[in-house]
Amino acid sequence: MRYIAMKHLMICLLMLVALVSTSCRKKMPVMSTDPNGYEIDVPGPAIQLNSFPLAVGHMWVYDNGDTVRVEKDTTIGGIAAFKVTKTNSGHTGRIYYANMSDGLHLLATNWQYSYSAGFTAPLYPDVATKDSLLFPDATFLALKFPAAIANSWEPVFTATSSFMVQKTWESYVKVTTKAGTFNCVKLKSNGGYYTEYYSDKGLIKVAEEVNCFTSPCPPLYTHLVYVNF
Repeated sequence: MRYIAMKHLMICLLMLVALVSTSCRKKMPVMSTDPNGYEIDVPGPAIQLNSFPLAVGHMWVYDNGDTVRVEKDTTIGGIAAFKVTKTNSGHTGRIYYANMSDGLHLLATNWQYSYSAGFTAPLYPDVATKDSLLFPDATFLALKFPAAIANSWEPVFTATSSFMVQKTWESYVKVTTKAGTFNCVKLKSNGGYYTEYYSDKGLIKVAEEVNCFTSPCPPLYTHLVYVNF
C-alpha cells in the first residue's frame, strides 16, 4: 500500500498547487527509469521561460486522467486573471491564475486545503466570478520567472500557515512524452518530494516520491499526452 507524500494541483496550470505534511526526506530516484517520459540533460539555456502560457481555449491532457483548460479571462481583486479548470473523474477544481512581473500567481481557488493541524481554509463568495473562492495571500507565487537555474523561492499559502516548500529551477532537460519532445526547465521541490518539468507549452511531466509502509517505492509519474496549441 502506498502513501503519496504530495498530490500536486496542476496545473497548471495547471499548476494546481498542493500542500503536504511529511516527516522524512529521501533522494529522488534517477528520472531515466521513467518508461513513458524519457529525458536527457541538455546544455542551457535551452529555453527561456518568462511566463506561463495562459490563453482562453488552451487545454492540457495528462495520463493520470487530468484535463486542464483555460476557460475565460476575468478579474480577481482588480487583477486580470484567467480561470483554469482541472477535471478528473467528474470532479472539477477551479483556479484563477495571473502572470505578473515576478511570475505566475495563484489568486483564488475553490479548493479547500486541509493542513496537518486540522485547519481548513474557508471559502468566500466572489461577486465578479459568481464563485465561492479561497483567496490566498498575495505571497503565493506558483512559479517564479524568469526560470533561471538556481533561482529559488518559497510560496506561502496563508500568513498563518507554517507549511513551507522551497522550489528551485534546477536544470535544462529535453523530455519526450506521447505529446511530443519538449525543451524544459526542471523544477525541484525540496520539501514536497516532487519534480516538475515546464516548457513553453506548460507543465510537461511530474515525478512524485512516495513512501511504502514495507519497502521503498518507485516514483509516480504524470505525463502530458495532449496539448492543443
